[in-house]
Amino acid sequence: MFDNQNLFFKFINLAKKEPINICVLGIRGEMGETAARTLLTLKAMGHPGIGKLFFVAGRSPFSSQQAMEQLKPFYTDISNTKQIVDFEIYPKPGDSKEGRDDTWRHFLPELRPGKDMLFCHTQDTMREPVQEAAQAKLHVFAEKPFHILPTEAWQIVENGYKNGMVMIEGMHKRGCSHVDAMLMDARKGNMGPVYRCRYHMVETYEIFKRFAAGYHDREGGSDPGHYVLAHGWDIFGQVATLANGKWPVPTRVSGWMKKGGLSDFPDAIHWVQTNVETDQESLFTSDTGVGRSDTGPCACYQGMDLDCKLGFFECRFDNHNLMRSNNAEGSAWRRANYINYQNSSLSRNGMVLSGYGSGMIEYALLQALVVNGMPTLPEKRKYLLDLEKDHAPTAGSGIQAIAINHCARLSSFKHQNGWVDIRRAEVPMISYEALK
Repeated sequence: MFDNQNLFFKFINLAKKEPINICVLGIRGEMGETAARTLLTLKAMGHPGIGKLFFVAGRSPFSSQQAMEQLKPFYTDISNTKQIVDFEIYPKPGDSKEGRDDTWRHFLPELRPGKDMLFCHTQDTMREPVQEAAQAKLHVFAEKPFHILPTEAWQIVENGYKNGMVMIEGMHKRGCSHVDAMLMDARKGNMGPVYRCRYHMVETYEIFKRFAAGYHDREGGSDPGHYVLAHGWDIFGQVATLANGKWPVPTRVSGWMKKGGLSDFPDAIHWVQTNVETDQESLFTSDTGVGRSDTGPCACYQGMDLDCKLGFFECRFDNHNLMRSNNAEGSAWRRANYINYQNSSLSRNGMVLSGYGSGMIEYALLQALVVNGMPTLPEKRKYLLDLEKDHAPTAGSGIQAIAINHCARLSSFKHQNGWVDIRRAEVPMISYEALK
C-alpha cells in the first residue's frame, strides 16, 4: 500500500504549500477516468494541494460529452445538479469543430514549469506528451510504460530528474489487496527464496482492442508485453525483494511473439511469451495475450504462480484469491478482500477515497507536492534518488520492464527465440550515479 497519509502530513509540514495545477490526458479511458474522478473527489474534499484542473477527453467533442456525464457524480453535489468543483475540459462539449490529433497540447501552456503536473493516460504509442512535459520541467505521471523504447524512456527520466521533477509510473496493481496478501506471505518468511515466477494473462479481444488500435510491428510499435508484463515484473520484484533480500536484476531474456490472425489488426503482436534470468538464479516468465481471435468470446484470466523453497503459491487476480501451499500448512484457498483500499489522506463524511488505481493517483500528486516544498534542487534530486533506491513506482524503476520487452523482441524477431544478454543489448538501465 501507499503511505499516502504520511506523505500528506509531510506536504502539510513543509513551509511551501502552494497548490499545483494539473492536466489529465485521456479521461475517456479506464485509468484516465480514474485519475479525473480521484482528483475531482480530492478537490471536493478540500485537498489543499490541488489548484486548477484541466481535462482532455480526446479529439471528438462527443468524448467530452460522455466524459462529463460519467464524471458528473464527482463534481456535483449529492443531488447531482449543482457543480461544486471547477475544471476545464477540451474539446468543449457540443463544439462542432473537427477534432485534431494534437488536442493533448491544448492545456500544456497553462502549466507552470517547475511546479505543475501532467497525468498522461494515452495509448502506449503516444508518448509525445510525456516527452514534452519532461522537457518543459513538469512533474509527470504516466501509465506504464513511460515509453515503449528504452532509450527514449531513459531520456525522459534524465530530463525529469535533472530538473528535480517527479516521474511516477502507473503501477496501480501495487495497491490491490490480493497482491498485498502475497507480499504479506513473503514478508512473514512463509515463502523462502523464490526460484521461479510465472505471470500470465489471457484477455478478451474487446479489451485488447482498447490498447491495440494502431499497434503494428514497426519501430516503436506496442504489444501486450508493454502494458501487461510491466505489472508482472513489478510484482515479482517486490516479492523477490522480501523473499530473497534484494530487488532482482535481469541478465538474459528470451522471447516468442505472435502476430497475425486478428482481422482488425493484421500486423499487431497479440501474444507474448518472455523468459527472464536474473542475478538471483531465479527465473521470471510472462505469458500474455488474446485468448482467441476475433471469431469468438474469451474470458479474461490473470494470475501469478511462485515456486519457492517453502512451497508453491498461486495468486488469482481475476477472482482475487490467493492459494498458499507448503509442507507445514498444506493447501488452502484464502480470499483477499478486493477493495483496493488505498489509505487516503483525507475523508469526507466518514468515507475514504478508494477504487482501482485511485491510491496511485493520490500518491503521485503528493510526491509532486512534497518535492515542490523542498528549497533546493540538490534536495529534490536526492529525494528522487531515494525513491529509486526504494523501488518506488517511478519511471526509473519501470525502465527494467521496458528493457526486458525490448530484448524479448530482439529474441523473437532477430535471434530465433534465443537468449539475449540484456547487458550487451545496448538498452539503458537505471543508474543512480546518473541521477546525482
